[in-house]
Amino acid sequence: MRVRITLASMEREREAQEAGWRSASDQDLAAKAGILDAAAWDAHESARKKKAAEEAAERQAERERLLKQPTAQIAFLKVVENARIEFAAADTDFKRGATRPARAKAVCSTLNSRTIGGWVGRVATLSTNGDGLGVLSVEIADYIYLSTWNNSFSDFADNTLIPANSPLYQTMSSLKIGDHVRFDGRLFRSDTNVSRIELPRD
Repeated sequence: MRVRITLASMEREREAQEAGWRSASDQDLAAKAGILDAAAWDAHESARKKKAAEEAAERQAERERLLKQPTAQIAFLKVVENARIEFAAADTDFKRGATRPARAKAVCSTLNSRTIGGWVGRVATLSTNGDGLGVLSVEIADYIYLSTWNNSFSDFADNTLIPANSPLYQTMSSLKIGDHVRFDGRLFRSDTNVSRIELPRD
């Protein structure tokens, strides 16, 4: 039985190719699409593949546009990277500690405003605290994070935690770790760090 089926399949493949089809499978697919001519099917497939390639290129271009870092974010990351280099080069604990307030000062002088818009990154933390408030952090470069607080005590004055009845909280429910996001927010001034962020709840 297996030999007969194989021979029949080979015969059908030969007949399809003699009729101008690339394969019997192509002939079957064309028939399902209502196309009975091999040349017409080739043209149809060529146009379909061309359209698919164009759509893929458009999606990639849109993705690159969405993930392109704005000028302020690039400047911010440059300051942080310079501070990393200075920290690594410091030969005493005092010098290493001194890089933190210097970094904070440089960041504040680099950004025209503590309000940021259109920054991009990947979701690194996505959770809630003991009170059910949303906790979120975004990695904007390797090992550089902007985040909310993760507890209500520390967040008492900053108000970064995300209420359960806010649109942002609902958006978080559709995210997962590693997702790329574009976001707005407000950085908090500090003598040593500028790392916490308040995100618009709407």
